[in-house]
Amino acid sequence: HNLSSQAYYLHKLWRTRPGVRPEDWLDGWDYHIIYPLFRDTHRSRILDDKCEFDAFCTRHGLPGLPIIAVVPGTGEVDWHSADRRLPAADLFVKPVGGSLGQGTEAYIYDDAGECWRDGDRAFDETDLLARIGKQASDADLMVQQRARNHPEIADLSPDALCTLRCVTYRFQNESACHFRSVLRMGRQGRIVDHAVHGGLVAAVGHGGLLCNPRDRYVTGSLDQHPDTGADIAGRSLPQYQAMQALALRAHDAIGIAGLVSWDIALIESGPVLVEGNSRGHLDLVQMAHDEPLGLTDYVAIVERLIAEQAERG
Repeated sequence: HNLSSQAYYLHKLWRTRPGVRPEDWLDGWDYHIIYPLFRDTHRSRILDDKCEFDAFCTRHGLPGLPIIAVVPGTGEVDWHSADRRLPAADLFVKPVGGSLGQGTEAYIYDDAGECWRDGDRAFDETDLLARIGKQASDADLMVQQRARNHPEIADLSPDALCTLRCVTYRFQNESACHFRSVLRMGRQGRIVDHAVHGGLVAAVGHGGLLCNPRDRYVTGSLDQHPDTGADIAGRSLPQYQAMQALALRAHDAIGIAGLVSWDIALIESGPVLVEGNSRGHLDLVQMAHDEPLGLTDYVAIVERLIAEQAERG
């Protein structure tokens, strides 16, 4: 069936389900073949570079998580904040072109010591920027103020910012539409919510109703968060409609004819864009919804996108 062993466990393909064939499930390499057939390479560059994405949000008045500074491996710090200094607040550092939550770090601000801490180590601004600069030898790193979950969902992700992965699509000269959404939740001691770091994923149903969460490494599903004990299944995600509306607004603003996976966080001030991905796998969407993409409207969407791209040449 040309499926990987990972797909076998992600989608529990040992089950026999009426009307469902193994080939109805999409696997990683399928996306590498499908997406280049319609991907808007020019506009998608905005999503591939987090600095470009930050500027895009600013231009279009989209709420996001502003970049304070970019620290290259060599040369001067590129300040994005007007006061050209680090705020007295918790900080989050990640690669400008990174993905999957790789290379991220968090620093907690100590008000009493007027410094930032990573475990037992303390840093003033000069020392912290020097440390980040050394870590940026392989890739430029960006510094942001660390965002925290809205109080109503703080028990769904004890340490990481949890995000709604909202997948939207847009045809040429039409408004964007919603495809599927899942909520990603982090585990205790993890600063990112991505599934490769043990995070949980729950399908989001009509009106923001959360389904039973899963992770990549267990064959069953859960009702509660294993670290906090918070109920997940059957719970309504607050401000879900506003989060979905933000994804649609962002897709219309960028103007990509294609599929985009938006990561949207809910913080105390409301929904904010974290990033977008126009070539991301939808494995987590299939896994959380327990629904093969080959049996959904995904097929018709992709066929039309490919036909439109062929017409444009």
